[in-house]
Amino acid sequence: MKWILLIFVFCSLNCSAQYPYEKYKAVHYKKCAIRPDRNNTSTYFKAYAFYKKYMLKFVAPADADGTNMVLYYNGKPIKRMVEKATFNTAITEGLLYVGDINGYGLQDFKIAYPNNSSGLAGSLISKIYLFNLGHNQFQKISFMDFAWDSERDFNGDKNCEIFGQSYASYKNHGYWVIDLYSYKNGQLVNVGKRYNYPILIQFLYSKENFKITDKVPRKQMAEFRKALPREYHADPLPSIK
Repeated sequence: MKWILLIFVFCSLNCSAQYPYEKYKAVHYKKCAIRPDRNNTSTYFKAYAFYKKYMLKFVAPADADGTNMVLYYNGKPIKRMVEKATFNTAITEGLLYVGDINGYGLQDFKIAYPNNSSGLAGSLISKIYLFNLGHNQFQKISFMDFAWDSERDFNGDKNCEIFGQSYASYKNHGYWVIDLYSYKNGQLVNVGKRYNYPILIQFLYSKENFKITDKVPRKQMAEFRKALPREYHADPLPSIK
C-alpha cells in the first residue's frame, strides 16, 4: 500500500494537465529569433530573422507599394509581401518557426508575435504563415487570434491542423473557443466538424483550466464555429513553373 501511495504522489508531481488536443503529434519546429536592426531610429524600423540561406526582413514604415516584409534566399529577394500589421518592437518578442506544416515535405515558415494592446486584446497573437510550395515559391496566409499552440496532426496525414482560438460569452460565463483549420488548395478550411470542434474551455481568472466545459452542450458549441479566423488574409497562389 505504501508503494502504491508513493507511485501516486510521484506521478502527480511529474504529470501536468493537458488540453485534449495535446495527445496528437505536433509540428517539430526549429525556432529562430527575430532581431532588430542596430540602426533603427524613431521614424524607421527594421528587424531580421535567419534560417540557413533564407532571411526575412520586416520594415516600417512600408515602402511606397505597401511592402513591409521581404523573404530573401541567398541574399536575393524572392517574395515581397504586404502585411496589414505595422511592425515595431513587438515583432522582436516573437519567433520565426520553421517546420513542415502542410505535409508537403518542405520547410514552411510561421511568424508569431504578441499584440501590444492592453486588456484582453493584449493577449492576441499575430500569425503569418509562409507555405512552401516548392521551387522557392511561398504563399502567405495571416490572421490574429489567441492561440500560441503548435499545429497538430489529428488524422496522421501529415497536413497538420491549425488552431484558431477566440473568446466568447455564453450565459454570463467567458470561454475560450478552440477551432480547427487545415491548409487546402491555397486556403484555410474549417475542419472542426470532422473532429467535434470547436471546443469551449471556461475562462477562469483564478487558475489555469484545461477541461472542455460541461456547462455548454456539445451541440451548442458547434454554433461558435467560424469559417475563418479573425483578420484572415490569404495571398493568391503563385504560379509554379
